[in-house]
Amino acid sequence: MPIQLVVFLGIQFFAIIICSIVALIFVYLRRQALRREMDKIAAGSSVQEAYQRFVAARLYTIQMAQSTTMSILYPILSLSRVQPNFETIFFRTTGDPQASFLGFLSIFAAILIGSYIGTFVLDVAGTILVDREAYKVFQLGSLSQEAMIRKKVHIFLLKLVSHIDYVGVVALISLFLPNIYFLRLLLVVSFAIYPVLVQIFANIFYVLSPAVRPLEQTEWAYLGERIAQWAHLGGVTFSSIRIEQDLIGKADVRVAGPNLHTLVISERLLRNSDWRQQDAMITFGVGCIRTQPVVLLTQSFLLALMGLLTSSIVFMQLFMDSPVHFMFMLLILLLFIIFLISTIPILYRFYYRIERNAAFLTGDPLAVMVMLNTINILNGINTTTRRNGILLQNRLKRLDALARQLWPRAPYADNRVPAIAPVYFDQHLLTVPLDQAALTSQPAPVPTSWYATV
Repeated sequence: MPIQLVVFLGIQFFAIIICSIVALIFVYLRRQALRREMDKIAAGSSVQEAYQRFVAARLYTIQMAQSTTMSILYPILSLSRVQPNFETIFFRTTGDPQASFLGFLSIFAAILIGSYIGTFVLDVAGTILVDREAYKVFQLGSLSQEAMIRKKVHIFLLKLVSHIDYVGVVALISLFLPNIYFLRLLLVVSFAIYPVLVQIFANIFYVLSPAVRPLEQTEWAYLGERIAQWAHLGGVTFSSIRIEQDLIGKADVRVAGPNLHTLVISERLLRNSDWRQQDAMITFGVGCIRTQPVVLLTQSFLLALMGLLTSSIVFMQLFMDSPVHFMFMLLILLLFIIFLISTIPILYRFYYRIERNAAFLTGDPLAVMVMLNTINILNGINTTTRRNGILLQNRLKRLDALARQLWPRAPYADNRVPAIAPVYFDQHLLTVPLDQAALTSQPAPVPTSWYATV
């Protein structure tokens, strides 16, 4: 076996061990959070409120585990710089910046794969040791504990194969074809095509995953005709509609596939919403398809720029005497900083376009606002949560501004929206309890035209 492959696999194994240890520590903390909520339920706390607190604590442990792993592993990348002869493990040459960088890139790929496996160790171990019990404590549906574990493992294997294939192929090509110009092209191309590959892998994943079932095989089959009507009105086509079974912290609406689009809606989300929020979910998916080409092009451009910047920085010492290359590198760096700073506004803009589509289609901006809040509550996020909470607050502000503008609305648009938790915005209550939704329990007909044009 080539020494390069031995070192590559060895670093992967080391990263897996480190990530797994960190994962088990935070699984223990997650279990402690579950115990606290069980004590509160025993003391009379609402199961729904306890579930929301647990999901928030669960999300926090996942984020902290990922941050801890990065702070431990990625300093190892400096090894190829601290040890001048490290590149001779990969290439039989010394003092060559190109060989040094290829060693650096190989370590990075190995650590990336290892940390990815460690992340799923956190997911699977958390499912077996904590989520399985939480599923029973919070009365989360009919999915058996054994089925939940099998689904988690299956999901892990499907995602692992796709990511290892991508990262591993790029890394091994760079090892065995160490040409400076080819490597620069490889970095740019591999970064640029990543968003499209993610969509392709996601579509395959939703077809093969046992946690995602066709709409026709679920209790929500009656939504098929309504989804088709909204898709026709929005000018899009769903090649497949799938329902993701109840999994803790996995409430979402997604569209997968760069060409043949699959609409995926969480079963937990459907169980905790009425028809107005469900219409908002469907039209949110319609908006995702309508904006997808622009989103993919923007992501590909930014990542290609990142690949070009990376190659320019690490090979700068090869061309230190060339002012043209140095100025070019500074220009790329400046452009990347500008795009990095503008990433959040761009993200807000994409979200806003999708949510504006949903509001104009349904004529019900309040339902879109409440739907966003329901998704985030079921995933452990609220407007006070750091990072994701700030994003949610800004998205709600934009929708509130849209709702205050003058344009035609649905007849029921001014009514409060049935929801599992009260939603206040600007001191105004937007919701009524979901179990008190008798007056609006019958869905209104799907309109024949948009309430407003985009």
